[in-house]
Amino acid sequence: MNFSEGEYLFFLNPDTIINDDVLGNFNKYFSLKKFGAVGFKLYFPDNVFQVSFGLKNNLKNEKINKYYEKIFNEREKETIENVESLHNDIKEVDWVSGAAMVIRKDVFKEIGGFDERYFLYYEDADICERLKKAGYKNYFFPFTNIIHFKGENTNKKFNESTYFYSKESQLIYYSLHNSFMQNVFLRFYLLTKFVFKYLFTFKNINIKIITAIFKVRK
Repeated sequence: MNFSEGEYLFFLNPDTIINDDVLGNFNKYFSLKKFGAVGFKLYFPDNVFQVSFGLKNNLKNEKINKYYEKIFNEREKETIENVESLHNDIKEVDWVSGAAMVIRKDVFKEIGGFDERYFLYYEDADICERLKKAGYKNYFFPFTNIIHFKGENTNKKFNESTYFYSKESQLIYYSLHNSFMQNVFLRFYLLTKFVFKYLFTFKNINIKIITAIFKVRK
């Protein structure tokens, strides 16, 4: 970012394939528009629509996200088509996926860029939340076609490590952006879950997550 000379910063995952003029299409709609982040439409490798935006991460909304994740993983065609049909135009959203996201460079610098406390996961939701708090709107832009091999950028050998980082990042996000009671409930839920997991499996990953529950603070 420090060496870039352009007006915009385009963040793109390495596990993606661009099938159209993404930036040209983006520029037609947003060159004169004030915005925080713009996320692009993504597809799975089998050309199934992939949700790359959503509501603010809290206990209620993450439950909804899990429901849709299950539907998409199981390829429930009718439901997926209905979800896609509701998002065929530019729409204001709380967050967009960092797999394919544009932010104005001056705005990115204004809010201090990405929070480097996040190693994996939630860093895109975090920066979008900070953009909103700074008065900028985030948008989903559907007039693009990008294939995203979701999950392929994390080696299967590191499943336990990536799972730990997902929980650590969730704890960081909640401590920064959600209420005291949301934090208490999340920590109680995770503590109960991973204490029981450890008692039945004795895996070190469970101890690491339990430690993070007490360690992560605002």
